[in-house]
Amino acid sequence: VTGVQTCALPICDDYARAGVPMLPVVIGDRRCARMILAHTVALAALALLPLAYGMGWIYGAGAVIGGALFVFTSARLARRPSRQNARTNFLASLTQLGLLLIAAMTERLLLY
Repeated sequence: VTGVQTCALPICDDYARAGVPMLPVVIGDRRCARMILAHTVALAALALLPLAYGMGWIYGAGAVIGGALFVFTSARLARRPSRQNARTNFLASLTQLGLLLIAAMTERLLLY
């Protein structure tokens, strides 16, 4: 839900005109932004789970930094839903995913 709805918020008016029932169209921007924040917090917490199964400090650093950035931008979006905040949040979601993947690959290459 998080990435798709964040992507849908900036063009919510286009979805409404086309009759496409995306979540921001159905429940509104503010409620959708709060749902994005809840899902982001859950995702950031779940991204830390591999630490319990042997991933090390490189992955942990990527997960903490990426998760913190993503939660921060989601909280800002929940406080002030706007197209700009939604775009920033979407870019933070891509950054978080990229950091997780790069950190996991780097750790694997350097430590194993």
